Amino acid sequence: MPTTNERQADRKILRALTEVHGERKETLNDIRTKINAIAKEFGVKVRPVYDNYIDAGIAFRDDQLDKAITIYERILDILGSADNSILYSYTCVHMGTIYAMKGQFYMSQNYFTSAERKLRYIDKALTLLLNVNISGTYIQLKDYQSAINHARLAVDVGKTQTNFSTLSLAYSNLALALAKIGRLDEAKIEIETSLDISSDKYCERSWIYATFYHAVIYSLEGDARNAHINFETAIAKLEVYSDSFIQIELFEAYSQFLLKEKQYKKAITFAELMLETPSSHDDKKVLSGIYKVLVHCYRVLGDQNHELKYIYLENATLQQEMELTRVNEAKYAEKAVEYAKNEQQRNHVNNLKKHLESFSHLGQIIACSTEHSNALRIVASKLGEFIPFSMLALALYDEDKHVLDYRYIVDKGEVVEGPILDCYQNNKLGVYSAMSRETVLIDSGSVEELSEYINIDSVSSASLLVKSENLISSVLYVPMVLGGELLGVVTVQHEQSYCYNDLHVHVIEQLANYIAISIKNQKQNQVLEQQKEELNESHKRLEHLYRTDNLTGLLNRHALQEDTSDINQNLFSSILIDIDDYKPYNDHYGHVKGDHVLVQLAEVFKSECRYQGSVYRIGGDEFLILLRCQTTQCAFDIASRIKTKIQKLKIKHNQSTVSDRISCTFGIHTTEKGKNADLEQVLHSTDLALYQAKREGRNAIAVYNSESKKSFCI
Repeated sequence: MPTTNERQADRKILRALTEVHGERKETLNDIRTKINAIAKEFGVKVRPVYDNYIDAGIAFRDDQLDKAITIYERILDILGSADNSILYSYTCVHMGTIYAMKGQFYMSQNYFTSAERKLRYIDKALTLLLNVNISGTYIQLKDYQSAINHARLAVDVGKTQTNFSTLSLAYSNLALALAKIGRLDEAKIEIETSLDISSDKYCERSWIYATFYHAVIYSLEGDARNAHINFETAIAKLEVYSDSFIQIELFEAYSQFLLKEKQYKKAITFAELMLETPSSHDDKKVLSGIYKVLVHCYRVLGDQNHELKYIYLENATLQQEMELTRVNEAKYAEKAVEYAKNEQQRNHVNNLKKHLESFSHLGQIIACSTEHSNALRIVASKLGEFIPFSMLALALYDEDKHVLDYRYIVDKGEVVEGPILDCYQNNKLGVYSAMSRETVLIDSGSVEELSEYINIDSVSSASLLVKSENLISSVLYVPMVLGGELLGVVTVQHEQSYCYNDLHVHVIEQLANYIAISIKNQKQNQVLEQQKEELNESHKRLEHLYRTDNLTGLLNRHALQEDTSDINQNLFSSILIDIDDYKPYNDHYGHVKGDHVLVQLAEVFKSECRYQGSVYRIGGDEFLILLRCQTTQCAFDIASRIKTKIQKLKIKHNQSTVSDRISCTFGIHTTEKGKNADLEQVLHSTDLALYQAKREGRNAIAVYNSESKKSFCI
């Protein structure tokens, strides 16, 4: 039994630990000093779990999220049996917040739920902290009405407390959520209150958030000038305060604002600053958003190199996000076991976990809308090991048609066709459960019992889902909802009365949550796959633009540089071509005709080299042909045929010093047998040959001799 001194010390230490939220690590170290002093005052030792709590907070503030999670989990293990420990609930809130920051909202939901379950009605400080963090999570999920509800609860409780920093955050969350649904006048009132509190009470972190959200509200209102001022003010303060979590959210919003205002270079600056923050890489959705901003900006600015770079990175991030969703599904089931309320529940949820693969498969079946009768029978069989039912059914909600589609029904072991129910008609329990988003438990199937939920004249008119000789008596419906989105309902039904108790409700609710996550993840994966395909197409297009001359369709200098390694291994001969007196032609006949000449000549080059090499446009009127010919004669024959075809084009050129028609000069180099080519040396030698041909009067072909190191015309 703890001594009186130990109990008194614990009370004071817990008060000190739970009064500090979201502070910098310097403040947390001050708290460590304070609790050591308290322990000394009462002549007791500081419990290791208290030091762990501070260590986790410091890791949290230092962006070491995985380290913080590890320490917080250790604390939960230590405190797990101490149901009356307020520190357990605070730790759950911090864990929920971290997972929300990492974009793993189903994990954060578990921890917030656990904190709420252990919440004591007298602990208003925890109620304030919990609801502020939950409202922030709902904002990230874009479920703004839920965010408003929790923020208002936090505000109501916070008014009776002295934690002004957290109260200010509650007002800020309330303001932002209101603004997001268009209630701008109310939002401005709440954000002004947040600014007043944070300013009067010197709450720096909360003041930055309030100023930042004020900027967002101005932006939503269309007031770009004041939005810009508030963004810049928040950023300036952040440079002094230094908080990477605010920085990520602030810089992302500011980058989007700058993109909207077409300030592309500045948007790039802030987006790339975000990439330097380690914690920005924890949330793949945030990271993907950063890359989207950069891709858009560089595309508008015409910087194909950087656009291509960030398309690559966005593609890689999408692949990582898809892998994370797969891994996190398994983690969710693990947490369902970890937080079961009692040993009996734990055993049942363990059974659920044992059949994780079957349920995951079921979620994939539903999301992909394919028929897999055997797989559905297997799932029903597994579920039947610990839930009694004669029928299992799952319905998907179609928001556009406002119907429940019962695609998946197993009745007495057989897969049967289900109905599509109009959700405008409140005469079915499934419709009621879906529309109210409430779990419905029917024990006897009587008219009186059913009438509590739906409009019904008789039991038969309620006909649940399938025709049966025996009336269904026990019915359990659970809605599938994730992030505020209704996905459908799950139901188990039995012919016997009073089959289901609270434990069965809990297990089916866990199953519904898991299937909802599987459906959501599958939908997300389908979107990600689509985005990936679009990115690949975009990448191919950019790759083509990057490597191709847009006028002639020939390869360009970028392609030549990229192909250097392959060229050095496989090149034997090269031809450098220069159009004679091209500039005077352009000046006299105009650029349109000049461009037409380039296109015509490019077609000649391609037709002669189609199967023997590659053609590059490396300058305005200069072209390079790289061949696999192993002899000088082969290269010379190709150059001669090209020269002849150009003459046959008979393109007038009255400004030429060589001929009255368009003509070209050629330089040839062939690598000696047994030697690897060096592109730089090859270009130099070919250029010497071209120079020699020009000295001989142009409209000629010259060959570089590797032995004599000289060029001569043929």
